[in-house]
Amino acid sequence: MKGKGSYFLLIAIGFSLAMVMSFFPYKPKIKGKEGVLNSTVLHSNDTPSVKTAVDLVKNNSNPMQGIRMLKEIAEKEPSNTEALSYLALFSLQSNQTEKAIQRFEEVIEVDSNNIQALYFLIGLYADQNKKERAKFYFEKFKDVNTDKQLLESVSEKVDQILTIEKN
Repeated sequence: MKGKGSYFLLIAIGFSLAMVMSFFPYKPKIKGKEGVLNSTVLHSNDTPSVKTAVDLVKNNSNPMQGIRMLKEIAEKEPSNTEALSYLALFSLQSNQTEKAIQRFEEVIEVDSNNIQALYFLIGLYADQNKKERAKFYFEKFKDVNTDKQLLESVSEKVDQILTIEKN
């Protein structure tokens, strides 16, 4: 039951975030154990090489080449949050949760105000029953989020998860 509540949080927040950020161009599908979450990378200024790599993965034309390209970009430009974010999202898609967490934390090291990375870290840590880490990132999320409706939605879902996990 613990996992279902956490996935509910991740999915509900994802849909809320996707609705708010729907004007951004990429919406990779992230497959979870209980369905598909449409997520939006919060960067509209993808470099051509990132765009090319993402297209290779999304279109299934050569996904491994696209992942290699993203890794090369991230190695050459450690502050490239687009590449890191896509690597994290694609890690989630392939059920590599720990790798996704690592990548999202790398994004936060570069850009501590990255709402998408904060949102995913809240959900991923809640799913692992690491409540203190989830709360830590939720506090950061509250500090940088300017959308009251999104904040209320995320707050409500976090409260539900933490309440469910107490029982």
